[in-house]
Amino acid sequence: MPIYEFKCDNCKLTFEKIFSRVSKNQQEDCPDCGNKANRIPSLTNFKMKESTSIPKEIDLKVGADAEKRWLEYEDRKSVKEKIRKENNTSRLSRDLNGNYSPVSVTSEGKVVSESEAVELRNKMYDEYQSVKKDPNSEKIEVADE
Repeated sequence: MPIYEFKCDNCKLTFEKIFSRVSKNQQEDCPDCGNKANRIPSLTNFKMKESTSIPKEIDLKVGADAEKRWLEYEDRKSVKEKIRKENNTSRLSRDLNGNYSPVSVTSEGKVVSESEAVELRNKMYDEYQSVKKDPNSEKIEVADE
């Protein structure tokens, strides 16, 4: 026999009602004030013994891997924040080795203004555009200017 829960909008009373069969009733009379009470979703009264989708050993390994990755992310974040504070900038770039440096620092370690850094990046981009890749041999050639 199904048990449904109802909540009265007037007096805020929550009550249960047992039906002899499945009912589509969405409203019932409130036993306290007599106004109409609306049916609310209720919890199930059964419990699964064990999860059947993922074995516990796998779940533990995935959890450990996720924790490791999260800690690595937090470490990178703290390193970036430290560099940002030391150099008073919010703009960082990362080199091929994974090291962070302010955008206003050139590859030679020279500190330049933000506008000079933008000019240097644009120049590097133009140089990159002049590199041609042969689609047949996958060889990289520098274009003649």
